[in-house]
Amino acid sequence: DRNDILAALLNMIGCFRQYTIRPEDIVNMPTEEMIYESGMKLSVFRDKLKCCTVRMTDRTVRVMIGIENQKEIDGEMVIRCFAYDAGDYLRQLREDKHIYAVMTIVLNWSEKQWADTRSLLDHAGLPEELREWFTDSRLNVIDMRYFEEEEIEKAEVRDLKDVMRIARLSRNRDAFMSYVEAHPDWSVTESTADLCNTLFDTEFSVPEGGEINMCTAIREIKEMAVQQGIQQGVQQGIQQERKEQARLREQERKELREKNILYCFTSFKQLAPGLSDESIIRKLADDYHMTMDEVRKLVYTRA
Repeated sequence: DRNDILAALLNMIGCFRQYTIRPEDIVNMPTEEMIYESGMKLSVFRDKLKCCTVRMTDRTVRVMIGIENQKEIDGEMVIRCFAYDAGDYLRQLREDKHIYAVMTIVLNWSEKQWADTRSLLDHAGLPEELREWFTDSRLNVIDMRYFEEEEIEKAEVRDLKDVMRIARLSRNRDAFMSYVEAHPDWSVTESTADLCNTLFDTEFSVPEGGEINMCTAIREIKEMAVQQGIQQGVQQGIQQERKEQARLREQERKELREKNILYCFTSFKQLAPGLSDESIIRKLADDYHMTMDEVRKLVYTRA
């Protein structure tokens, strides 16, 4: 919800060209949108929705900006964002006398660049020659892990720089370690650590209101990983031992059953010499819930 970070990001990517957005130009808006499906009113929720004032040279313009954070690439995102934007327009139509332009920005935090379709009509498979009368909607995606260091340095807010730097470096473990070793004084705030834990599944631990040195954080994570590895090895050993014990018990049960079948087959032949082998095999198969072929193979190979 930090508007200073959003303002810094918008300025860094040149969202409004030469016009600078200040944190005080951004106001939080309700994230609930109403859509209608089969005559029913449904509530959907954006991640974030902001009202942003763009202070141009000769006038002031207000726009609505939706922010969607994605940890994985979603091929349906272009449809979802179209629905979010349409919901915003409908809400303004119901509530306001003035309609503000709406756009949605998708922050892609996944390890891959967004290669999926960004056009609603492309997603629908509509040929170019048929599009004249159709309204398209395009997806605005920012690949947050693919900014270069010189671009990251342009960010006006420290926490944004740190999150984007960690996002970029986390694509390559060796590069991450090299950077941390070359910058031993690099520290991040609690809010940055919490955001990284959410976005990248890291395990940074920061005292409330404090900061954490990245060298210390990496060392703690390494130590934790070693302990987790030891514990995992112990658990795997225990599980393997249990599997082996279960296998031996099953083997013992199998051998005992085979001995019983052989004993019964031999006893039947001695006590009831008038019974044919096939009759004895059929009875044993019924008693031991086996096929006749299984019993036949056992008694003729082991008898």
